[in-house]
Amino acid sequence: MKSDVVESSIFPSFFAYRTSPFSNKTTIPYDGVSLNVGNVLNITTGFFTAPFKGLYYFYFSCLKQFSYPSVTIRLMKNNKTEITTRHVRLFTNGTYEAVFNWLQLDVQATVALDVGETISVVLVDGAIFDSDTDKYYNKVTAFTGFLIQPM
Repeated sequence: MKSDVVESSIFPSFFAYRTSPFSNKTTIPYDGVSLNVGNVLNITTGFFTAPFKGLYYFYFSCLKQFSYPSVTIRLMKNNKTEITTRHVRLFTNGTYEAVFNWLQLDVQATVALDVGETISVVLVDGAIFDSDTDKYYNKVTAFTGFLIQPM
């Protein structure tokens, strides 16, 4: 059945990844994309733009850079409204034990969007790790999203 809002052949979805560390306190850009149906994610800017009004699902995952005691990531709508935040801080017996510790962080949300609204992930604090040379830590930073239901 063909929707009046979404063409059956274009169901917006994406999967992007990083292959290098990132520590800028800005929207996280991506180094590559393995899926970008409808060209909805700009990997250079890190922004997803909704081509249709609907209910969307987003998931972001990364690895805390081992030399930082904490990391905070935030899923943002239109670069100004916080959807959800994830923060990790290593604390043991009142002291930081961050030098050799890695922690995975993730944020996920289901969001109603209008045409042209954006979703992005911002690094608020700390740094995230990735590598283009280490086979065990390659492309561990990933951002995915897709349209669940047109409205």
